[in-house]
Amino acid sequence: MNANSKIIINTIPKSGTHLLLQLILGYMNKTEYRWILKEEEINDIKPGEVILSHLEYSDNAHRMMIDNNITMIFGYRDLRDISVSLVHFIVKNQYNHPMNPYLTQHFPSHDQRLLAIIKGAKENPANPNSPYVIPPIDYYAKNKIQWLKAKDVCHVSFEDLRVSEKSLDKSLKRIIEFLNEGQTNQTFLDTKINQMKKNINHSKSDTFRKGVIGDWKKEFNEHHKKAFKQIANGLLVQFGYESDDQW
Repeated sequence: MNANSKIIINTIPKSGTHLLLQLILGYMNKTEYRWILKEEEINDIKPGEVILSHLEYSDNAHRMMIDNNITMIFGYRDLRDISVSLVHFIVKNQYNHPMNPYLTQHFPSHDQRLLAIIKGAKENPANPNSPYVIPPIDYYAKNKIQWLKAKDVCHVSFEDLRVSEKSLDKSLKRIIEFLNEGQTNQTFLDTKINQMKKNINHSKSDTFRKGVIGDWKKEFNEHHKKAFKQIANGLLVQFGYESDDQW
């Protein structure tokens, strides 16, 4: 890994995207980054760039990543906590979120809004062909799960970065070893881990709210749980957060 390396930080939305960004910028000793929105843009990534994205998986995107010698770090999080984070983010409307008017005007209470985020909502519920104004929660992850299964991608959960200092250090060690194909020594690891941690500054992330693990346990009622299990429990199992639907 050198100054000309190409790195994509690819995440499920609300999965600690900017935390991962700060860590990688700290590792690379850089301050600049940019977003890409479409897989075609992978071919335009220049040497030395740090890229943020929410790219869905496709064989074509994976092939372009390999052909362009790009390193991907994939960030994910418990979709139940993403649900909670997302509803607060949309209601806060910090960036004039396109879902804000519909969510706030059609769903007057927080519980109703959270349920809408989980189930999705259509402009005309009676019309099965009506497009989702608010997509169901599995939309954000179902087309990204294949990145988790790709052996040439470094997978990092939000929880591992937040649960404890020991877990953070372990995750950073794994990232560093991945970036360097295992060619590291303890001095190098200690230096880079310290460098990465020093670059964490939640006040510089406009999207950071609480960063709490398991916040869904306080906000989900039985209706939320039932709806989530019907829509996205399979993803919870695939991502390793549950072994079945008995939660």
